[in-house]
Amino acid sequence: MAPKRPRKKKQDDDYTQQGLSDSDYEAPKKKVKAKAGGSKAKGKGKAKKKLELFTSAPLDVLTLVFSHLDTSTLLAVSRTCRVFRQLTHAPSGKGLWVAARANTPGQLPTLQASDFPEWEYASLVFDRNCWGCQKGRAVTVDYTIRLRGCAACMRKLSLRREKIHGSFHRLTFDCVPVSIWNSFEFHNVTEARRISRRLVEVEARSKEEGASPSLFADFVLERKKVVKAATLDGQAIQRWESRHKQEMANAGYQAAINRRKQIESKMRELGYTDDDLDSYAFTSHSLVNQQRDLTDRIWNTIRAPLIAAIEEDRAKRARIALSRRQVGRQKSLLPFYQSLLDAQPSDLARATFPPISDFGTFDSIRQLWEDDEKVIDETALEAAKPAVVAEANKFVRMFKIATFSKLAKAHADSKVFVDPLAPTTYHTAPNHSATDMEELSMRVTSAFPCPMVTCNHFATFPFIFAHAKSEHNWAYEYGPSSYSWPPTGGFGDSTLKISANQINAIRLVLRAVNSDATLPVVDEATTTTKDLDDLGARFQCVGCPGIAKEQAAAAARALEYARYAQTPPAPPTLAPMTWSELVGHSLGGHDPRSARYSPSATYTPPNIAILPPPLPPAVVAEEEKAEVDASMDTNDKVKTGEIEKVEGDVKMEAQDEEAAVGVGASSATKEG
Repeated sequence: MAPKRPRKKKQDDDYTQQGLSDSDYEAPKKKVKAKAGGSKAKGKGKAKKKLELFTSAPLDVLTLVFSHLDTSTLLAVSRTCRVFRQLTHAPSGKGLWVAARANTPGQLPTLQASDFPEWEYASLVFDRNCWGCQKGRAVTVDYTIRLRGCAACMRKLSLRREKIHGSFHRLTFDCVPVSIWNSFEFHNVTEARRISRRLVEVEARSKEEGASPSLFADFVLERKKVVKAATLDGQAIQRWESRHKQEMANAGYQAAINRRKQIESKMRELGYTDDDLDSYAFTSHSLVNQQRDLTDRIWNTIRAPLIAAIEEDRAKRARIALSRRQVGRQKSLLPFYQSLLDAQPSDLARATFPPISDFGTFDSIRQLWEDDEKVIDETALEAAKPAVVAEANKFVRMFKIATFSKLAKAHADSKVFVDPLAPTTYHTAPNHSATDMEELSMRVTSAFPCPMVTCNHFATFPFIFAHAKSEHNWAYEYGPSSYSWPPTGGFGDSTLKISANQINAIRLVLRAVNSDATLPVVDEATTTTKDLDDLGARFQCVGCPGIAKEQAAAAARALEYARYAQTPPAPPTLAPMTWSELVGHSLGGHDPRSARYSPSATYTPPNIAILPPPLPPAVVAEEEKAEVDASMDTNDKVKTGEIEKVEGDVKMEAQDEEAAVGVGASSATKEG
């Protein structure tokens, strides 16, 4: 057992150290709370409750006040204190609820059933709490069986007859209200248990000595009348609720209209026009479209936000109007742009000239169309022409640098380059001479695919740029002009693509063409993309791994079709391709559904086969005509044979009839 701790004597030690004796020590005084009626509370009195004066009013005064309330307000008042609760729940308070129902919009119907108190009736209609768990927003209510609850409690308290378990009196479900939903009968479980106990009690009393013989029968008859009345009451309340909701919606709509008119009147007093008040920012503002009366306090609260919204909308409309005027001024510069484009010395220069979308972003051009007060005339255009030409030349130079950098990097990665000093990084590509890069860009292996994903056109630089401008209205950049290195955004940097795999794929195409003795010899230096385009769709990917996967999947699907005795679709085949389609096909992982502009991570060189040249259109037309004629001849022969067969059948029938007539005549002659 652990030894006891020594008793602490810290306080005694402190007194000893200070030279004080025990007689000098005084115990601390306890704090005593002042009583309400003590000397310290003298003159203040006890604070009165908020409703104390109101509840102490005479009964006739309270009755007079309550008689002017509607049902929902009287229900709320009855829950404020015990006095009001006793007053409204007492049998003598029934008149208050009758007066409240008369004050309720739409005339809340009077109950025909006599077993439902008025205050419970008001709670059923206007309360929003669940009667089972007291949760708020219990919107599920059944007026026939007199039950309101949340979804969970309704599933427990409102059940079909066959799902209510327990011991009940044999006449219970004839004496409780029933609600019909989707042809099923539902009962209030709590009410059913209460009535069952009441039936057992009344039946036992009716069997006592001296009891009325009809006591139990009268009670059952009364309950059946209540059930019938409850059904009628539920229907009447349901109709009133529909009318009441519509009336409340109409009243709220009218209140919102009146509020908006009052706000518009006050905004006009502040100097705002009809255009400001018809704007979406004002008409859709949440502070305007509320179903509440506009008071001075509310107006002082919402005035500042509404003014801010209208001012913001004014600025937005001004920006839109300015933008529209600027668009018109930009269109007036189109002849000036066309004159500069036509003044270019060669097709190559015109191909690299900035598109109209980028032309409008030049600083020298922006100064012409951004200023709303500046006049655009011949004098202004001639004055701005030197600066515009300088910016266009700068644009072309930066565009060429970006494109040549991609070409240099792609050719360097493909192990073949025009200069033995191949660049090692992206940024060292412009170190090569412009002449070398222009010569390299004209090679067929330097062809770029069209940036438009649905176009299979290939062309060398700068003709691919001209194709994109003329055919697809493509621009190099979007937004303000920026000549940072490397150029960012738009056609030049992100969508004009070339890679070492693409160069090698084009080389394989050239090699396949040279392997066919019937085709002219091609090489990288002299062959153009047009020469390859003229070959047409004569290229085939032999042993394509992509189509093999598709065919394997089709074979597996064919087995599923066979299980259900259905005809499977035809297996996929790879149609002949042009040279550009073949390059995109190989770069797309040999997937027939893959686009060439989304190259795969792994590049598999294609095994290319050259197909025979297609027949001339005239020969194809002749063959098709011959097939049609042959089919028509066959049909005619079939029809002729059918006609001859029918005629032969008719002749045989006629001969049979003649023979029958001859036999009859000979027999008649013998008889005579």
